[in-house]
Amino acid sequence: EGDRHFAPLVVRPVTVGFQLCTELLFTEPAREIGRGGAHLIAAPRATSGHRRWPMAACMAAVMSGCFVASPNRRSYEGEWFAGRSWLVSPEGEILSETSADTPFLTVEIDLEEAIRAKSRYPRNLAVT
Repeated sequence: EGDRHFAPLVVRPVTVGFQLCTELLFTEPAREIGRGGAHLIAAPRATSGHRRWPMAACMAAVMSGCFVASPNRRSYEGEWFAGRSWLVSPEGEILSETSADTPFLTVEIDLEEAIRAKSRYPRNLAVT
């Protein structure tokens, strides 16, 4: 129900789109966010360490031409929440990743890189 569009928000100078947890597994919202002019997709998760999650973040980046920042919750009294977080480039490369030894990261991004990525394959294809 409600508006099912994924419109990014402008938080000057960055335009940010959001995908929450399982939404990251679907590429169409990422594509819509990228076409809306976003530089960054924030995709917070509370997930396991399954390999689908970094693949999903990389695909969201490739489909949108955005950086994808995907923080994850960590479990300390069990193994369910993996705590692995990452920043992915607009071309789908994991640029940095947290671990138990490095639980926090600060990474500078070039917003122009996200703008340039929008004109490259596969983002430049017209899909109807």
